[in-house]
Amino acid sequence: MGRYIGTYQRNGLANLPIIPDITFTEGINHTARFVAPAILDTGADFSSIPTRFAKQHKLPIHDWKPVLQSDGTQQKRPVYYLKVEVSGLRAITERFIDSGYPETLIGVNILNRWRILLDPSHKMSQYDFIIDD
Repeated sequence: MGRYIGTYQRNGLANLPIIPDITFTEGINHTARFVAPAILDTGADFSSIPTRFAKQHKLPIHDWKPVLQSDGTQQKRPVYYLKVEVSGLRAITERFIDSGYPETLIGVNILNRWRILLDPSHKMSQYDFIIDD
């Protein structure tokens, strides 16, 4: 069983639980590998990758998924499979949707496979979040 301990970081106007250095590998053919930060988003059903990363690393589209937009309309968005490697935790291969959001988000499709403790009050300890696998 592994563990990752992190702190909240400022992102725009808010402090958010961010893992600054996740290694992502294209999950089927392993044709691309890159390191990027990601926000832990307990309100996101699926993990999301920005369009710029998908284009920059020439990630192959494996499927399309309808995504509900903020204006209430649905739009089909590309789905990618990525292996997620976080120091101290086992690697997970999961679907990522290009939802149009400019930041990488780790949603509940990955978070539910880990045991995660978030402390936005910063009173738990010197750490703001702990992830165990």
